Amino acid sequence: MGFNKRYLNENALRQVFKARGAEGVVIYVTKADAVMCDDSFASEAVSLIEKGDKEGLTKLFNDEQS
Repeated sequence: MGFNKRYLNENALRQVFKARGAEGVVIYVTKADAVMCDDSFASEAVSLIEKGDKEGLTKLFNDEQS
């Protein structure tokens, strides 16, 4: 059994969001044993996921796209 880690950045998270939506992003992040955030967008997204704020997560993605 391996150690599953994710290096997160805005581009990677946007690709997951586009393909699977907010729930897909939550699953993508929470399935990892460890996450490393490369930028402030990824840090904010992980913070919202840890708080259980899917509405805030969706808003983060939609606001940043405008």
